[in-house]
Amino acid sequence: MEEECRGLSDSEIHELAMSFGEAAGRCEKAGFDGIEVHGAHGYLICQFLGTRTNRREDRWGGDLQGRSLFLREVLREIRNRTSEGFLVCVRISPEHDVGVTMSESLELSTMMVDWDVDMIHISCWDAFTGAQGDPGDSRTITRRFREELGEEVPLISTGSIWDGSDAQFVMDEGADLVGVARVAIAYSDWASEVEDDGYAPERPPFTPEHLIEQGLSPTFVDYMRRWKGFVTDGRQGT
Repeated sequence: MEEECRGLSDSEIHELAMSFGEAAGRCEKAGFDGIEVHGAHGYLICQFLGTRTNRREDRWGGDLQGRSLFLREVLREIRNRTSEGFLVCVRISPEHDVGVTMSESLELSTMMVDWDVDMIHISCWDAFTGAQGDPGDSRTITRRFREELGEEVPLISTGSIWDGSDAQFVMDEGADLVGVARVAIAYSDWASEVEDDGYAPERPPFTPEHLIEQGLSPTFVDYMRRWKGFVTDGRQGT
């Protein structure tokens, strides 16, 4: 079902940025060493960054400086409400159909370094390929970010990593850390097993019974049925 949308008011944008900061402050008080700001996958921050979703004509839109202003305000609010040693990571989609492009994401990554971001997390979806919007460049997305940022900025890369050799490849491409989602959902002990030679976890689809055994709740299993080909009795496809 389609729903109507509207532009946020200036005061609403400021309130949202403050809410991010307040949430980070609560995390530090709870004992966490840092947080990750999710600016990927088409969620709100990503919508501000995208040219298709952000068609504002005020200071929150326009060029990359304007479209990234919301993220910058979020980070400012987080820094204002946490201590100097609190770690802040930002996750972005290097490319997304909301209008996020590889070239602007690379530019944004250097901007974030100036904004006192401690780590950058790139959600590649497939860390073994180049940018879809730039087929003339065969470098992996991880390699391009590493070359853009230099060696000093910690970089996390995520996307279709399944076993130890996959993780090593992505680290060889320049990532300091690797992120996983699907394989960790399917195998709760993945992080403990991945360094073992020959560890090769089976790939989806998985039975609901297997996922329950791995610690997923019935609600989580039902959510994963929406992912194509992940659950045997879920949405089919590749």
